[in-house]
Amino acid sequence: MHRLILIKHSVPTIQADIPSNKWVLNNEGKDRAKVLAEKLSIYHFSKVYTSPEPKAVETAEIVAAFHKKPLEKLTNTHEHLRLTNRKIYPEAEWMDLMKHFFEEKDTLLFGEETASEARARFDQAVRKLIKQHSYEEDILLVAHGTVISLFISMYNKRIGRV
Repeated sequence: MHRLILIKHSVPTIQADIPSNKWVLNNEGKDRAKVLAEKLSIYHFSKVYTSPEPKAVETAEIVAAFHKKPLEKLTNTHEHLRLTNRKIYPEAEWMDLMKHFFEEKDTLLFGEETASEARARFDQAVRKLIKQHSYEEDILLVAHGTVISLFISMYNKRIGRV
């Protein structure tokens, strides 16, 4: 039976003057990705899939290199589009914004897509990926916290109520 292993990218360098979809890993993020790579040895995957965003690609490259597996960038697995909203919020304000984002899935609260649109895009990409694999092979995808959470909430009703 194959398993879908969804991995949030490692720790990036947060820079207010650069859109978040261009952020790269900091040194801590690179070190954590190496630790993660070792822990993924229990899975049986033939390739590491990744969002095309640099922080995800770097995480995936570290995992792929450790396991000597090829890497493939997948379209439509990027984070919620927020190119026009580049503000770095204080943590409490950010958490409140994200709470509303998850509760009001069809309302465009910030960025260029609603939570429902981001979830549907990511879901379609993951479903396509699953269809391409045999039942015996695990699927490893490095992506982003928001779209992974939206995706999981669609299939886990207990999480979906949060």
